[in-house]
Amino acid sequence: MNVRIVVICSNELERIIVDGIEMDDISPIRHKPIQDWFVPSNGRDGWEGLIQEIKRNIDDSETKLSFEFQGPKESKDIFERLIREYGYGVDELSDDEIAKIHLEDARKAEHRGLYKKALQHYEKAAEFGKSAEASFCVAEYYFNFEEKGIECSKEDALSNAIDYYEKSASAGYAKAQYKLYKILATDEYVKKDRVTALKWLKKVAESGDDKAQVDLGNELYDKDCKEALKWYLKAVENNNAEGQWRLGWLYESGKLGKADYVNAEKWYKKASENNNAEGQWRLGWLYESGKLGKADYVNAEKWYKKASENNNAEGQWRLGRLYESGNLGKVDYVNAEKWWKKAAENNNAEGQWRLGWLYELGCLGKEDYVNAEKWYKKAAENNNAEGQWRLGVLYASGNLGKVDYVNAEKWWKKAAENDNAEGQWKLGWLYESGKLGKADYVNAEKWYKKAAENNNAEGQWRLGRLYESGNLGKVDYVNAEKWWKKAAENNNAEGQWRLEWLYELGCLGKEDYVSAEKWYKKAAENNNAEGQWRLGVLYESGNLGKSRLCKCREMVEKKAAEK
Repeated sequence: MNVRIVVICSNELERIIVDGIEMDDISPIRHKPIQDWFVPSNGRDGWEGLIQEIKRNIDDSETKLSFEFQGPKESKDIFERLIREYGYGVDELSDDEIAKIHLEDARKAEHRGLYKKALQHYEKAAEFGKSAEASFCVAEYYFNFEEKGIECSKEDALSNAIDYYEKSASAGYAKAQYKLYKILATDEYVKKDRVTALKWLKKVAESGDDKAQVDLGNELYDKDCKEALKWYLKAVENNNAEGQWRLGWLYESGKLGKADYVNAEKWYKKASENNNAEGQWRLGWLYESGKLGKADYVNAEKWYKKASENNNAEGQWRLGRLYESGNLGKVDYVNAEKWWKKAAENNNAEGQWRLGWLYELGCLGKEDYVNAEKWYKKAAENNNAEGQWRLGVLYASGNLGKVDYVNAEKWWKKAAENDNAEGQWKLGWLYESGKLGKADYVNAEKWYKKAAENNNAEGQWRLGRLYESGNLGKVDYVNAEKWWKKAAENNNAEGQWRLEWLYELGCLGKEDYVSAEKWYKKAAENNNAEGQWRLGVLYESGNLGKSRLCKCREMVEKKAAEK
C-alpha cells in the first residue's frame, strides 16, 4: 500500500492531508519549527513525531509513505532534507492538484469568515491551476473589497478585479463573462466599452444562459429587432418568463413590421402563467385597450389584479384606474383608492398623482387638500410632470389656506421643463398675469409657444391673444390668426370665437362675415357664451346679407297671412 501525504505550510503549518483526509489535530506542532515536527514532544499533548502520528492515523506501520510539501521554498528545502533523512521520498503534485487543494482551503477559510486567508488561497489556486473558477473568485474578492475587508485602494481593487475577471472569462467561465458585460456596459466603474461588453454577453448567451439571452435581446431591441427576436426565442425555449413578456412586447410594438396582438397575447399569457407580474399587467392592458377586437374589462381586471397581488405597482395603478373609470359597471372610488394607495406606497408616480387627484376632488366624500398636496408632492418629486402641474394648481388655488404663486411657479416650471403642455401654458399665464409682481410678456410668449407647439389648444388661443393684445410691442393679427386657427381646429371654443371676431372686424384686411359665422357657430355649439351672443349679434347686424331678425319677422307675418 502506498499513501500520499500532503503538507501545506505558509508562515506556519496549516494542514496535513493523509490519503485525501485531513489530520484532525496538528496543534502540537502548528507553531513549531519544522525540525521539531519529527520528534516526540515532552508535553502532555502526546505528540509522538510526524512519522509515528501518520502511521497511527492510518493504522498501518508497514505502509509506504510518499510526501509532497506546499509552502515557501526555504521551508520546503528543510522539510525535504529531513524527510529524506527519515528514509522517505518526496513527490511533486501537478499544478491542477495544487490548485484543487488551495481551492478547498479557500472555501474553508471563507466559511469561517477568514476572507484575507481565503483570498490568498484563491490567488494560489488561480496561479497554479490556471483555474477559471479560482480567478473568478479572486475577482469577486477584489470587486467587493470593502465588504471582504481587503486592504487596498478602490482603483487597485477594481483594476485587479477586472484583470482576474478577464483571465476567468478568457478561459470560458460564463459568470466572469457576464460580470465583465455588466462592468463594461456602463460608466459606473470604468469608462464604458459597449463593443467589448456585448462581446462577452454574446459568449454567455451562446453558452445557453437564458438570462444572458434576454439581456442580449434587450441590447439589440432598438438596433436590430430581428436579432433581438432570435435571442428572445432562444430564452423562451427555457421557459424564461422575462423573455416571454419581452417577446410579447416585441410583437405588440410593431417593430417587426406591424403590430401582432395575437402573438403578443400568446407570450404575455405564458409569462403571466409563470406568475410574471410584468406579463400580467401587460396582458391586462391588452384586454383593456381593445387591441384584440373589443375591450375586455373583466379579463383586464383579472390580470391587473394578479400583477397587483404580486406587488407590481404598474398593475396596481392600472387596476385603480379601471375601478375609477366605471368600465366594470360602476365607478368604484373605494377600490380605486385602495390600489392607487398601494402603487403610491410602492413609490409609483402614477399612483401618487392619481391618489392626490382623488383626495383633491373629494371623490371619497369631502375634499382633502392636505392629502392631495402630500401625494402630488411625492409624484412631483419623482419628476412626474402630471403631479408637478397639479401641485402647482393646488398652490395657486388657495385651497391649502392661502394662494401661493411662488410654489405654483416652481412646480409649473418643473412640469414645463419636462415638456408638459399643461405646465407650460399655466406658467405662461402666471408670467402674463403679473401674479409674481410685474407682467412678463416675453416669458409668457415663450411658455405659451411651447405649449402651443405641443398642440395644446389652451396654449394656442392664449398665445394668439398675446399677439393680438400688443403687449409684446405691437399688435400682430397675423400670428393671432395663426394660433387662434390652430386652437379652433382643435375644437377650442375660445380660439373659435376669437378667430371669427378677427374675421368679422376685418383685422386682416377686409371683413369676412361668412368665416366669422362659421367659427362663431362652432364656438356656440361648444356651449361657449361669448360665441353664442356674438353669433346672435352677427345675425342681427345684417352683415350676412339681410338681418336674420328681419327674415324671421317676415316668415312669421307670412304664416299669419296664410291663416
